[in-house]
Amino acid sequence: MNGDLVSIIVPVYNSASTLDKTIKSIVDQSHSNWEMLLYLDAPTDQSVSIAKAWAIRDDRIRLINADKNRGVVVARNICIRLAKGRFVAFCDADDWWGPNKLKGQLDLLINNKANFCYGSAIYVASEGNWYSRPARMPDHLDLERLYQGNPIGMSTVVMDVVALGKQYFQKLPAPFVHEDYEYWLRLFKIAPISAVYDARPDTFVTIHLDTRSGNKWLAIRSQYYILKHVHGLSRCKVLFYMFSYLFWAFYKRGMDTWLVQLGWAKKDKNNLP
Repeated sequence: MNGDLVSIIVPVYNSASTLDKTIKSIVDQSHSNWEMLLYLDAPTDQSVSIAKAWAIRDDRIRLINADKNRGVVVARNICIRLAKGRFVAFCDADDWWGPNKLKGQLDLLINNKANFCYGSAIYVASEGNWYSRPARMPDHLDLERLYQGNPIGMSTVVMDVVALGKQYFQKLPAPFVHEDYEYWLRLFKIAPISAVYDARPDTFVTIHLDTRSGNKWLAIRSQYYILKHVHGLSRCKVLFYMFSYLFWAFYKRGMDTWLVQLGWAKKDKNNLP
């Protein structure tokens, strides 16, 4: 694999309203040795034309066209398999990065002799409201802490796949979500993880309240399902970790964020950067 090449995985489905901003934030990175794998998951909006226009302008962008919609798990797995870089990063098609996101995280990985980097993020409502202060994540991460809740934002991660191997996502049965959380748990079980935390909020994550991933009641159910039925923890341990999950979730984004996502409060619109 290629030195410090970063393979950036971007699954795309009907993301025309945000995709241009997402791609531009990657193109503008101060670390320039990257490839972007744009997986076009049979979108029906203008996402394809936006992606093709960027690919013409920048040959670091690789387009992968699906003949039918297969979902984000398949999209990420195909891109992981095709990735050429020593490092793999993820960015959802409605999220974006600050210009020094990659460089800062690669420096942390190298300087700390680590193989997995996760970071803080700012969560933003899809309609343009702030939803959170910069997320507060633990600066030490192991499997025990992961059982207590997921502090790893998908779009914040950079990992060394030479050290960890290429690991793949598993699909959860409907209606459960958070395949990313199940992926991190499994990764921390089977791979020699040495994790380092990037406290800079250089990732901006969009929250859609009207989708499965924005539904906090479903998130709680999914958390229980993953711990009990996928990873086989005892009922007592699951209940303990569920209380921890609620505590850390409130701590991470703040009480006001959860109240809004549960539909019990509203936030005023603010200007975004």
